[in-house]
Amino acid sequence: ILMRPQLKKVEDALEQLGKADLAKKVDELDDNLFDFFVELNNGFILPPKPKGIFKRKIRAKHPKK
Repeated sequence: ILMRPQLKKVEDALEQLGKADLAKKVDELDDNLFDFFVELNNGFILPPKPKGIFKRKIRAKHPKK
């Protein structure tokens, strides 16, 4: 996400230098990266929280009397 503002700066600089074709490619790269991260986020599923492990750690630190 922090990369996107930097890509926009590169695109603007290329346009100022008269390199519209390269600026368009940077814009397309930005769009493709955004789409990639959206797909990655949509496919990312967290497994269920493990049970039991954390209770043992608590007991080890604070044993029953």
